[in-house]
Amino acid sequence: DPQNERFLIHQKFNKTVEEDEQIPMQIVDDLNEYVNDHIIYKIVVSHNDTSYLDKVAEVIKKETDADAIRSGKKVLAVKARGVSKAEAIKKLAQKLGILIKDIIAFGDEVNDMEMLKLVGLGIAMENADDVVKEAADRVAGNNDQDGVGKELEKIFGNAGK
Repeated sequence: DPQNERFLIHQKFNKTVEEDEQIPMQIVDDLNEYVNDHIIYKIVVSHNDTSYLDKVAEVIKKETDADAIRSGKKVLAVKARGVSKAEAIKKLAQKLGILIKDIIAFGDEVNDMEMLKLVGLGIAMENADDVVKEAADRVAGNNDQDGVGKELEKIFGNAGK
């Protein structure tokens, strides 16, 4: 759906960066045909019926080598197994020599839960689903009202000012 909120956000982002930094996006009518001719890193599925998305995720997990997780209220992300924000944090922390317990992460969707549980301080946003808040160590303000910034000021004070 070209009017999907996530699609529009990424489309707007792409207008602000150089071509080689843009997020590649393609709306396709026939996914089977498209995947035969292209390398796919992630598929994003949008649907108004969230229970339908959950059923699709179950089928993908059972019948394919891919993984699927909700990354928004009406969005399902389909990706390779083992690819997640938590795994990326583990690899980056190892490469940079940072202890996982010294990392803070913020999240507001189901696909953030593993990451929030992993890090030393996992913070869910006020606008997150309850299940995400339960996975976090604490809850910050709404992400539309500078919740991340306000929480970082609580943690670090006004060190940057």
